[in-house]
Amino acid sequence: MSLNLHLLRLFAAVARTGSFSRAADLLHISQPAISKGVRDFELQVGCRLLARTPKGVRPTREGAALARHAETLFAAERAAEDERRVHVRLTPAGRKLKARAMAIPACVLQAR
Repeated sequence: MSLNLHLLRLFAAVARTGSFSRAADLLHISQPAISKGVRDFELQVGCRLLARTPKGVRPTREGAALARHAETLFAAERAAEDERRVHVRLTPAGRKLKARAMAIPACVLQAR
């Protein structure tokens, strides 16, 4: 089963902020869309990932483990995007001026 990365991103934001509303503000998505996405994601993975409390939400044991992996994944995504920006310079009009070869980690190439 492959995970829906959009739904994983929604879940990770809720787990990080402890709130559906704060996650919605952070991601510029409506709170009902966040709630539905997280509910759909929990159905996809087959377990509860968040414990709802009167003061917000907190990850379950399974949710905390998945949130750690999600944060690692999204940190790698940001690092790759940052590296790409360094290697591709754009003119003020947005056209590519120069691109240099970018080293791609072997673990990325092997993850097929």
